[in-house]
Amino acid sequence: MNKITVVGNLTREPEDKGTYVLIDLAQNQYDKNGVDEKHTHYFRVLYFTKGAEKVAGLLKKGMQITCNGTLKSEMTERDGKHYLNNTIMVNSNDLVLPQKKSASNDDDDLPF
Repeated sequence: MNKITVVGNLTREPEDKGTYVLIDLAQNQYDKNGVDEKHTHYFRVLYFTKGAEKVAGLLKKGMQITCNGTLKSEMTERDGKHYLNNTIMVNSNDLVLPQKKSASNDDDDLPF
C-alpha cells in the first residue's frame, strides 16, 4: 500500500490548474546527533477532487496543512546534478486545513 501523510507549510500560493490544484509544501525535520541539524523536505502536491478551486482560494503561502495521499518519486537531472522529486497525489478530500479559533470557545478554562 502506498500512502503518505505530511504536515508542512506552503512555500507559495497554490495554483489552480483547472482540473487540479498545485501546492508546494515544505516539511522540516530535526535530527539530534550531538548537534541539532535541520533538514527540509519539499513536496509537490497535486490535489484532484471536486471543489479543488475552493481549496485553492482558502490556502495562503506560509499556512500549515496536513495532506494524505499517494507518493510518487522521480529522479531528474539538471545541470549535471541529480534531484529527487516527491509528488503527493491527493484524490479525495484528504487535505486538512487549519481550524480557525472562535471567540466563543471556552476551552481555555479546562484543567487539561
